[in-house]
Amino acid sequence: MLRFHIPDFRKNLQLNLILLDFYRIYRNRFIDEMVIEYIYDSFPLIWNGGRFVRGKTDFAQAEKTIRTLNEKGLKIAFTFTNTLLSGEHLKDPDCNRIMRLASGTGVRNSVIVNSPLLENYIRSEYPDFGIILSTTRQLGSASALNEALKQDYDFVVLDYNMNHDWDTLAMIAPENRNRCEFLVNACCKDDCPFRGEHYREISRQQLLNGDPATSGRIPFVPCRWERSTFFTYRNYRNFIGIREIREKYEPMGFCHMKLEGRDGDPVHLLENYVQYLVKEEYRDETRYDLLQFFINSRK
Repeated sequence: MLRFHIPDFRKNLQLNLILLDFYRIYRNRFIDEMVIEYIYDSFPLIWNGGRFVRGKTDFAQAEKTIRTLNEKGLKIAFTFTNTLLSGEHLKDPDCNRIMRLASGTGVRNSVIVNSPLLENYIRSEYPDFGIILSTTRQLGSASALNEALKQDYDFVVLDYNMNHDWDTLAMIAPENRNRCEFLVNACCKDDCPFRGEHYREISRQQLLNGDPATSGRIPFVPCRWERSTFFTYRNYRNFIGIREIREKYEPMGFCHMKLEGRDGDPVHLLENYVQYLVKEEYRDETRYDLLQFFINSRK
C-alpha cells in the first residue's frame, strides 16, 4: 500500500479538505492501493522550522483544524524542526498548548523533529506522539541513515539527495524500509550549497517571530534560486515521479512518500496532487473539478 504524506493545514487547509472529500466520493479516479496518511505543517510557533510561519496562533482555529482533520481519519505531523532551539524554548507556552490540543483526539499525531533537545523533551512530556526525523537533519551518508534507522523513529525522512542512491537504498534492511520516507518533489536545486544556511535563517526568523519586541519587523529571506513548480523540478535529479515510485520503490519495500508544498500557491499544490494521486486518464477532469470546488469555496 502506497502512503502519501501531504502538506499544509493552514494556508491550504480548504483545498486539502476538498481533496479529502473528493477522494472519499470519487475513489475510482485515484490511483489504486494508495492512502493519504497524514498532513504536516505548523502554526506560528517558535518550534517550527523548514518554512517561516509569520503571525500569532489562533488557538480556537487551531483546535478546530486539529479536530476536523483527525475526525476525517487524517493524522497531523507538526513540523517542529527549528534548528536553533535551546533549553529555554522547550517550555514555550504556545508550543506546549498546541501539543496538549493535539493529544487525546483518538488519533496518534506526530512531531517532525530536527533538534535532539526538542526530541528528548517531547518523548518525555508527550510520549503518545509519534516522532519523525526530518529531512532537515540532512543525513548525508549511508552510515548516518542506518544509524538513524536504529533509533525509535516512526519514520526517517531521507535527505533527498539520496533519492536515487540505489546502492545506499539497497543496503537498508528490509524490515526498516517501511520506516523510510522520501521527499519526492523537492523544490530545492540538486545539491544546493545554501540549504543548511537557509534552514538556519528560517529558524532564526521563527524565534524572532515569537518575540514581541521583534515580531513586527522580520524580513523575509527568499530562496536564492527561482521559484520552482512541478514542471520545473520534475527535471531535477532528485525528483521521483509516480511511475518510478510504482516500478522501483514499491517493489523494494519503500511505500512512504512525502509531497512538498507548505505555504505554496494552491494551484501549484493542486497540480502535485493531480500528478501523484490521480490516475492518468482522470487527471484533466479531476484538476478541473477540484479547481472549481476550490474557487466556489472562496466565494
